[in-house]
Amino acid sequence: MPTEFRKITFSTDEIRTIMTDYDRRGKKMLAGKEIVSINSETVSTGVVEIACSERGANVLQVINVEVEYLGAALIRYCINRHIPIPKAAARTILSARNGISLCFYLDEPVKPADVRLPDYFDYDFFG
Repeated sequence: MPTEFRKITFSTDEIRTIMTDYDRRGKKMLAGKEIVSINSETVSTGVVEIACSERGANVLQVINVEVEYLGAALIRYCINRHIPIPKAAARTILSARNGISLCFYLDEPVKPADVRLPDYFDYDFFG
């Protein structure tokens, strides 16, 4: 039986813009700091390392952002930009060569060895 897989890959620059915009609207995890770099290789551990600094300062601070928070930011971006994404699909975030991928598995309940976004992670979650 065939299964469907969708993958939307975001570049590091896009992630930087998406995270900054999402942070302004919600949790204030970055607290107005400027994102300097994003380490997407840590996605498999459940966090993304974001190096940031106060605007105009040279001191770097590393913030571990949970993939759920990053996933919420990416999905909110897709919704706002009218990028079609399946509502009823298993979702995960994977490290990509030049950024981070938001992946959707349709007709496939579990894909082992990936960081999974929780089931409660739905459009209604964003309010």
